[in-house]
Amino acid sequence: MSAIVVWALFTGGITGAIWAGVLLTGHLKKLAKQQLFLLAQLEDRLDQVDALEQRLGEVEGRLEFAERVLAAAEPARRPDALPPGPPGA
Repeated sequence: MSAIVVWALFTGGITGAIWAGVLLTGHLKKLAKQQLFLLAQLEDRLDQVDALEQRLGEVEGRLEFAERVLAAAEPARRPDALPPGPPGA
């Protein structure tokens, strides 16, 4: 009788291990698909960041140019120029 119990436990253990392996394999496949999807999203975001960095560099260059043009403008034409003060001041 004890041989039947041992055999039942043994076959149950093997069956349980096989089912656990099947479930884990399915879960790992699902995780692999999610990881590929997340990797693609990350690459898209990095491309967007690179494009934004390039645009920011262009805007900085334009700002520097505008600052140089304003600094080189005649004092009377500059928007922040003060009117001349009274004589002798």
